[in-house]
Amino acid sequence: SEIPSVYEAANKYQMSKAMWYLRGELDKHVHGTSTNPVALYFAACRLKMRRLAEDAARQTLRPERLLDGLEGADSFGVSAGCIWRLLEYHRQCKAAVHALFDNSAAIRNVDNVMWISEEWKRKLQESRCSLRYWIYGPCWLEGYLDAMGKEEWPSGATAASETVLGPKGALQNTCNLCQTPASVFLMISFSKYVQEVLEKREREVRSTIHVRLLSFC
Repeated sequence: SEIPSVYEAANKYQMSKAMWYLRGELDKHVHGTSTNPVALYFAACRLKMRRLAEDAARQTLRPERLLDGLEGADSFGVSAGCIWRLLEYHRQCKAAVHALFDNSAAIRNVDNVMWISEEWKRKLQESRCSLRYWIYGPCWLEGYLDAMGKEEWPSGATAASETVLGPKGALQNTCNLCQTPASVFLMISFSKYVQEVLEKREREVRSTIHVRLLSFC
């Protein structure tokens, strides 16, 4: 987009109405499906638009969106520090979500998994596998949480994915007793609950990662 260059020219000649209009045009791009959020972040950094930079950075929170945009950094003339702060923002957000699944050793006792609600702990314990007594729930639970922990970026989208729920994930080492229609239905319901938890966690992470990561040089 030529908007950053036009905005800089308008700023140089103190064309306030043009600047106001161009700023509004950039704001419209934040949630646009065809917008490259990384490019928008770089444009905001170049123009010292802090709020726009924060909004754009939040829209980059997927590895594929980040990688697609980093190649164009040079064309915006942004500093290495600007790029580093975006990468650090990603690292912290990713770590915060991954932390939900890092205690894999405690998975065998759902009481140790703090983010699982009391209601769901009760449901899982009531469906405890009678063969694998050491798992406080159906035996697919261990495989499910382990598969989520192996995801590059656990998210609401992956919580109910075939990769996590299928034979290479939750069902990989599940006994026949835990593959009954009732148990599989419970697993699908649990995956939807995890999806809600992760989406909530992502919203919290996006709002709590301090804006110092997005401050300018």
